[in-house]
Amino acid sequence: MEIPASVLSQTTAPVLWVGRGAEDDEPLQHPVIGRIAAALNKAGRNVFLHTNGARLRQRIHEFRPDPRLFLTIELAGREAAHDRAVAQPGAFRRVIEGIRAAKLSGFHVCAHVTANCDTDLCETGELFEYLDNYDVDGYIVSSGGRAGEYAVDSAAHGKLPEQLEEIRSLVRCSRWEYFSLLLESSYVAAADRKTAVPLAGAEPAAFEERA
Repeated sequence: MEIPASVLSQTTAPVLWVGRGAEDDEPLQHPVIGRIAAALNKAGRNVFLHTNGARLRQRIHEFRPDPRLFLTIELAGREAAHDRAVAQPGAFRRVIEGIRAAKLSGFHVCAHVTANCDTDLCETGELFEYLDNYDVDGYIVSSGGRAGEYAVDSAAHGKLPEQLEEIRSLVRCSRWEYFSLLLESSYVAAADRKTAVPLAGAEPAAFEERA
């Protein structure tokens, strides 16, 4: 599969965020997402494929490992918190099964932890430690594109950036903290877009390994 040059020419960004945005689009529901990711990698783009991970184990065979492909799994917290956030009992365990399958298959895997004003700092730290057991390659922390939901509450809107900063400090890797900030700013700048979000200014080599 080839990505048309007219599409690639729309952005020169070396890093593309594909999938779930504020609209909660799920890329693993797309029938040829594996071929799309491979075509973008072939064109020299670094792809962060953002998914809820529910179908990752079943569809991992449709992808092929590439140093420029990062399977990025969204999590809202530890098991109880995540299952409650997505209103799907057992969702967290399905995500972990997908992460395990992806790592055994040789993929780069990132955890995208979405946080809000009520996110517990200690529990998030425990989540990072838990995911370390599965050799997750990096951690991204953002509001998930939902910071605007707090705009009507001035107190909550003011607290959220501080909450995100505290959680990002737990990552202990300046490159992933920086990437998290880029993603958050891209959510704001591209709030109405449903397709890939280019992360301007991102250096692709900076995210190939976790410090």
